[in-house]
Amino acid sequence: MGCDIHEYLEYRPNGNTTWYIHRASVSLGRNYSVFAHLAGVRNYGEVTPIAAGRGLPVDADHRTRCENCVYVSDSGRDGTVSRERAEGWIKSGSSKWYHEGVFVTNPDWHSHSWCTLAELKLALERSEGYDDSYRYLVAIMELTEQLGHECRLVFWFDN
Repeated sequence: MGCDIHEYLEYRPNGNTTWYIHRASVSLGRNYSVFAHLAGVRNYGEVTPIAAGRGLPVDADHRTRCENCVYVSDSGRDGTVSRERAEGWIKSGSSKWYHEGVFVTNPDWHSHSWCTLAELKLALERSEGYDDSYRYLVAIMELTEQLGHECRLVFWFDN
């Protein structure tokens, strides 16, 4: 089974305390060398990760937080989870409520963290080859910072 990264680019305008999800999005390719150097995922003890274990930022944009969740509904529709199953996940410790009764964190996602542009560049420098999606992300982050905004990449992984 493969492991993928779920990434959300956020920015904070100069002088602002609120983070916003960036309209530009890049779907990053599967690259275990990048994953290991960035977050220690699929690392096998070979490298020291740059941004491992930071968790989902407490001040993450609401939409980023919602993307980390599953909607709770007894409708049986795809992409939802029943209240009974959600409560089972919470009881087992594999999930938490987000807006109790509405969303629950996805129990299959792990290694939540975030990084700055400089940290991402360092992880990429240390990694073995990566596709253009990572170069596009760096370019977007560089432009965002040139415009006077702070930016970060919030991410987590699945299996």
